[in-house]
Amino acid sequence: MKQLIEFLNKKNILFKEIKELYPKDFGSRKKVTIYEAIDYKSNYWLVFIYDLKSKFLVKNTQELLHLSSKIVQNKGHEYRYKSLFISSPLCTKAKNGFLEQKWKVYNDFM
Repeated sequence: MKQLIEFLNKKNILFKEIKELYPKDFGSRKKVTIYEAIDYKSNYWLVFIYDLKSKFLVKNTQELLHLSSKIVQNKGHEYRYKSLFISSPLCTKAKNGFLEQKWKVYNDFM
């Protein structure tokens, strides 16, 4: 969590509240860290942190979009911002898939 906060401070993204969500609670076995956060403008963020050693592909994009829709359905409200923080290489088709869904993608995490 400390690394996330330091990274967000460098990007000038500040949260007043941040809470971890567990993928297991939403029927996923993915090794992804999920946070629900509120910034100082009272916007809700859904933050996914993916730490892979291999390239992030379109298949991973579809799985993450499906997981985010389960979270939205379970929580009962839409998030203003959905973001992905990833340290591994990202396929351009995968990145375009996120951008089409209005996600923010940060490929320089850690």
